[in-house]
Amino acid sequence: MNYSDIDNSKTGERKLRVAYERLSFLLGNAPLGFIEWDNQLHIKYWSKRAQEIFGWGEKEFIALQRDGYNKVFDEDLPWVSKIAEQLISGKIDRNTVQHRNYTKDGSVIWCEWYNSILKDEKGKVVTVLSLVQDITEMKKAEQQKEFDSNNLSGLINNTEDLMWSVDRELRLITSNNAFDEFIKLISGKPLFKGDYIIAAQFSEDQQKRFPDYYKRALSGETFNIIEHVTYPEEFWQEISFNPIGDQNSIIGAACFSRDITARIESERNLKQMENQILNQKVQEQKKISRAIIRAQEKERNHLGQELHDNISQIVVTAKIFLGTTGFKNEEMKALIKYPIELLEDSIREIRLLSSSQVTPFKDFNLAELVELQLNKLSENSTIKTVFEYHVTQDEINDDLKLNIYRIIQEQINNIQKFADPKNVSISIEADRDSMLIVTVDDGNGFDINKKRSGIGLSNMINRIESFDGKIDIKSSPGHGCKIVVTIPNHTLAVV
Repeated sequence: MNYSDIDNSKTGERKLRVAYERLSFLLGNAPLGFIEWDNQLHIKYWSKRAQEIFGWGEKEFIALQRDGYNKVFDEDLPWVSKIAEQLISGKIDRNTVQHRNYTKDGSVIWCEWYNSILKDEKGKVVTVLSLVQDITEMKKAEQQKEFDSNNLSGLINNTEDLMWSVDRELRLITSNNAFDEFIKLISGKPLFKGDYIIAAQFSEDQQKRFPDYYKRALSGETFNIIEHVTYPEEFWQEISFNPIGDQNSIIGAACFSRDITARIESERNLKQMENQILNQKVQEQKKISRAIIRAQEKERNHLGQELHDNISQIVVTAKIFLGTTGFKNEEMKALIKYPIELLEDSIREIRLLSSSQVTPFKDFNLAELVELQLNKLSENSTIKTVFEYHVTQDEINDDLKLNIYRIIQEQINNIQKFADPKNVSISIEADRDSMLIVTVDDGNGFDINKKRSGIGLSNMINRIESFDGKIDIKSSPGHGCKIVVTIPNHTLAVV
């Protein structure tokens, strides 16, 4: 051996040592743990990072192995042995596995193992190399994500409410079981992700409206609608539309539909109950109005009787007394002639007034009373009158007959005072739904929108409304007047 050979040998050893130290440094400070095993799975090298992951130093773990105890894998030794056998036998050159492991203090961690083998010149496996990464936090995050996903899936699928989302092309992104079943029910086939959301079985109106709803949501609007569905069965649903945002853009719309049939029915029942209570109050008020009108009629009868029986007799007595005073004295007779004429006029007016005030309360003939009023109108003017009556006498009660008479009496009085007509016609007839009282004149007419100072029309309206009736007045200046009063049948027998 010469000196050059010695120098070359020392240089090679030095390079080998440097390379070894560099490798040891890299393995000792690598973010992954490094473990070297022989073909019996005995530790040959245990890196610093492996110690940090599992807690045991290299010597501690070798001692554990010497005692036949592998604390890292614990009860999973059969599984580890199976993988190691595949590597050591050469059936596989490498593998990557994720598994649960144990640390020195008994904690459970998750590790990802990257395993490979080295063979000698004869092809026999002599070394198993393992890189180990602690993935506990990542695994926990995955498990939490999976739990959240399963939990969310359980929540949205464990409900009868419909949930779904669509993209900007109105194609299905995702949906829950309730939505899938509903679509299958109305269309006869399932709707898959990517399919157009509007089912062919939707009505023509729905096929127009729902794209507009989605477009509103895709434009950024959040809103609710109430939809009445008639197929495959009738029900009400409330649908909410919500935009799905991705940073600064809207990528889809999330929708939620809930059956609100019970709520709608409850609201209807409540509204119906409120209407019934209101109607009861209105009917009670009308009863009170009718009672007031009856009291007024009694008072009118009382006043009419007082005028006829008392005031009229006093005036008649005064007339007789004056006539007796001038019976033998011609000069006195001439003097009291005019006062006697005034008393006679007063007697006639009192009788007319008392007859208009006094009306029988029971078993009176409405047609005769109305005809009497029209005859008086014709006798005292040039007005031609026509009267038609097509009602059976026992079809209406006395209370209503009296009110109809007063309504017509008020109309005739107004015609005499304001209309100056040539012709007046009144008809009273009843059908199976209602009674109609129609008064027509060809007089001056009036502007129905102009406020009137008299109370006659108000009295008529109060009487009519107390029997659930309606009044329709058609008139204009110079074109006469037509008044139609309608009384529903259900009040004809009201007592």
